[in-house]
Amino acid sequence: MSFAWVNSSATPKDYRLRKSKNMVSNDEDYSSFGRYSSLASLPPSSRLCTSAVLEHEEDQHAHYGFIAVLGLAQRLNVDILPLSWDIKQRPIGRGGQATIYHTMIDRESGFVFKCFDHIDQQQDLFRQVVQEMAVLGHPAVRAHPHINNLEGLCWNVIDENQIWPALVFEKSHLGDLDSFVKTQRAIELSIEDRLELCVQIGIAIRDMHANGIVHGDIKPGNILVFEADTGRITVKMTDFGWSTWFRAERKAILMPRSLPWNAPEHMWQTVEMKEAKLMDVYSYGLLCLWLLLCVDSASASRSFRALDWMQYLGFTTERSLLHAWKQDQDDPLLKWAIWALSEHGTFDIDMEQDLVKFFKSCLTFDPYMRNMNWQHLLELLAPNR
Repeated sequence: MSFAWVNSSATPKDYRLRKSKNMVSNDEDYSSFGRYSSLASLPPSSRLCTSAVLEHEEDQHAHYGFIAVLGLAQRLNVDILPLSWDIKQRPIGRGGQATIYHTMIDRESGFVFKCFDHIDQQQDLFRQVVQEMAVLGHPAVRAHPHINNLEGLCWNVIDENQIWPALVFEKSHLGDLDSFVKTQRAIELSIEDRLELCVQIGIAIRDMHANGIVHGDIKPGNILVFEADTGRITVKMTDFGWSTWFRAERKAILMPRSLPWNAPEHMWQTVEMKEAKLMDVYSYGLLCLWLLLCVDSASASRSFRALDWMQYLGFTTERSLLHAWKQDQDDPLLKWAIWALSEHGTFDIDMEQDLVKFFKSCLTFDPYMRNMNWQHLLELLAPNR
């Protein structure tokens, strides 16, 4: 058995998910494949998986295997793609318990493959695939302009007795936001362009939250950068391995913790939907602070050295000033953000005042002082949008 061929004349759009009249369009439709979805009724995992775990007492003996994966793929009209990657190439990344490979179709397009690591419990592997597919197949996520959509499924053939499902996504040739901000093109972005990227990320989170979906791992490494047909930079969220689609507000999950992007209240405790959303809000606010104030910008005042501040705060170290400030109930990080806005030299008075309100709505130590009104948050970032 081999799937080691790629249509060299094809583009990612040629393989995009096909619409059909049976495509899921509302929450009621999801009940019909609940037995395939770990987000509908998930028994506790035997270990902490790469996906957020719904704590549920029912369906303790649910079976996750090829039938569950194929059943959900059929229900969501997810294509099975005849694609593979060059096994001689090194992986381009890792996330949780998955490894990311890629293949090129031509100079302009390609795919990435999310292969789940071969963990001891096969059910955990299939549960991860089913769980991520269920989130990616949700109408609020599927074909969203600022979410990297699932292109299809293919097979990771280890040998004739080991064949595992892999998720296929469009490749970003500009990389993730963490790497992109180091490029000259990113340095030359205007503050308006940076605010637009913040808004695009916020729109994705807003639409997920409105439909009971929590991303759970918001950070620059999970934001992919693309060039639109107009030549402008645009971004899409990716890596939904930790995402959860809540079927009820009172269900509890374990959230991941990616330092330093996690909320200060994260102590590996289980949280319900509102608490999980508030954690997303904090991570989003911290990401916006980083993008606006802590990466190099050609438009910033020469006296404001963003890279020095990023190093001083310790965005790249586990134990840092940033970590200490986040744990301080007096909100020194928020106070620094307000000071930095005035020193940056880029923001006019109205923009500065709006951004002060924005950071006060996101970066408080007390989660219940944060604002989950996404319309309000986005208007503060782009009042004229």
